[in-house]
Amino acid sequence: QAVDLEKPVAEGYLSQNSDIALAGFALKTSDGDAKAVAMPKGSGKMVKTVNKVIKKLAKDDKYKQYISDAAKLTANEIED
Repeated sequence: QAVDLEKPVAEGYLSQNSDIALAGFALKTSDGDAKAVAMPKGSGKMVKTVNKVIKKLAKDDKYKQYISDAAKLTANEIED
């Protein structure tokens, strides 16, 4: 049996269940699998700020670390 999850979600489950494993391959994705940020219409200033943060995260290669940290925090919440 298997399930297809986003990697951070899968890592959260892995940290809580020693009887499951992460597959050693990645599935191909398309632009349709891209992530998005939703904001109310007229949020011009917020859009500019969010875009600036996303560009900085990409430039500094911090996104993967933030996702990993979020998975750990999620796992901690499950424990509590």
